[in-house]
Amino acid sequence: VVQGDPLEKIMAAAEVHDIGAIAICPGQHSGFLKWSVPSLARELMRRSWHPVLFFPS
Repeated sequence: VVQGDPLEKIMAAAEVHDIGAIAICPGQHSGFLKWSVPSLARELMRRSWHPVLFFPS
């Protein structure tokens, strides 16, 4: 278990462990929340230099 910002911790771990790709499945949001709540999956796909495998729920 690691404390801190999940996005930063995932990207840091990817760098340290020299991973090939990051796999992620988004949380469950619907309606207005889907667009108004920041998404870890969305930000990871935008900011990561590593390939991100996105599995829609």
